[in-house]
Amino acid sequence: MIRKIYASFNRLSIFGKILFAFIAIIVVPAIFSLIISFSITEKLIVSQTYKDAL
Repeated sequence: MIRKIYASFNRLSIFGKILFAFIAIIVVPAIFSLIISFSITEKLIVSQTYKDAL
């Protein structure tokens, strides 16, 4: 499996490698960060709603 990924990565052009690296280094962590922040914000809003209800 890893050999297939490595072989397909080697077949990419220089532009493809740069684009792949950009996506792997910047885009994926940004998406994870966004998901985590939405989750935390939702928990805080629900917590505040319960406090207001009491």
